[in-house]
Amino acid sequence: MALATRSPRRPTGRRWLAVGIVVTILVLFVDASVRSRSPGPTRQLTASVWVDRVIPLVAASAVQGRELDAFFSDTSPTSGAAVRLGLDDLRSGAASTLRRVESLRAPSDLGDAAGLLDSCLMVRSREAAAITSAVVSALSAPIGVGAITRASRVLATAVTRLEVADEACSLFAGTLPGWLHLHMPVTAWVPAVTAGGSTGTSGSSASPGSSSASGSSGAAGGSTSAAAESAFLTALHRRVSLKTVSAVTVEAISTTPAAVSTRNGVQILSPDHHLEVAVVIGNTGNQTLDNLTVTASISPAAGASKASGTVSALDPGSSYALTVGALDPPIGKQVTLTVTVTPAPGSTAKSRSTGFTFEMPSPNSSVPTSTSTSTSTSTSSSSTSTSTSTSSSASSSSSSSSTVAPGSSGSTATTSTTTGSVGTTTSPTT
Repeated sequence: MALATRSPRRPTGRRWLAVGIVVTILVLFVDASVRSRSPGPTRQLTASVWVDRVIPLVAASAVQGRELDAFFSDTSPTSGAAVRLGLDDLRSGAASTLRRVESLRAPSDLGDAAGLLDSCLMVRSREAAAITSAVVSALSAPIGVGAITRASRVLATAVTRLEVADEACSLFAGTLPGWLHLHMPVTAWVPAVTAGGSTGTSGSSASPGSSSASGSSGAAGGSTSAAAESAFLTALHRRVSLKTVSAVTVEAISTTPAAVSTRNGVQILSPDHHLEVAVVIGNTGNQTLDNLTVTASISPAAGASKASGTVSALDPGSSYALTVGALDPPIGKQVTLTVTVTPAPGSTAKSRSTGFTFEMPSPNSSVPTSTSTSTSTSTSSSSTSTSTSTSSSASSSSSSSSTVAPGSSGSTATTSTTTGSVGTTTSPTT
């Protein structure tokens, strides 16, 4: 008996199962691709939360920039305590802003933007600390001892680095993805200044030490040099100091008659019966000095050996020139000239002395001489005096006097007419 044949059965179940798996994989792949290009609600929310927390900190950094600009632009009188407090607030504020931004964990979509913002705020924090330290150091030392020069270099370097930080902040704002639909304000601690001195869109053109108003973005004063920073610090030192400093110095000495040559470190002066000494003194402290006595003395002497004058007041950072005399040096002998500036009794400033050795050879000496004219104009009613000596080898005359810097070995340089009067009280001119 023959068995009935069976018709073949198709594996339709397995085929549809395979199709379903393939379709599922394709859907997952497409979904992952779409998600990588257009973040979903969760990722958008995470990014938006981070940005919302960052915006106030960026605004705080902008305020700090305006505070720095105000410090550089302000020329009104202030106190040392106010300067220190303001700079300490700036330094601590910039450091706090950096720490708060670093504590926020940026989503992976904003990693590049977050890195630029961190770099910007890190530079601002470091340079705010450097500026604070440099200014405090400069204000705590007398003018002219090198503290201002060192501080000015720090400030110039800080401004250059802050310009780089501003560029990082600009890149941060431009790196934020468009799907955030956010316009992040660009903050600048240093304004964009064109070659002609006009201000760009990011801030003001005020430079350290200038009196122009600051811009809306805040600025550290624009591109500048150490020389400009030095001028700013000097002006600041004159109107405020963290430490009271009283100091005076002898800046230059000149004689009438003038030196015509130098021999073995001894200045050779034209022969004359009398000697007048012009002295330039300077106030290197930050306090006004009153009733300074300037004394010139010679040893040995053929007659008068000492003469003096008085300066009634000398402002910080200013200089004053006066002439004292007449002294009677011997002819043909080496003479030591000493100039001393003595502060008024009770002043904390110390007396300063300097001088040099000179000789007036006899008229029959073979020492070469040259013609020189020294003019001393009194600030009082006394008349102008002129002393002239003429060489045997020249018929023309010149109208200049020699100036010897304190402590020099006899080198001379031309100086301008000095002002002052002998034995009188005079007011200083800066």
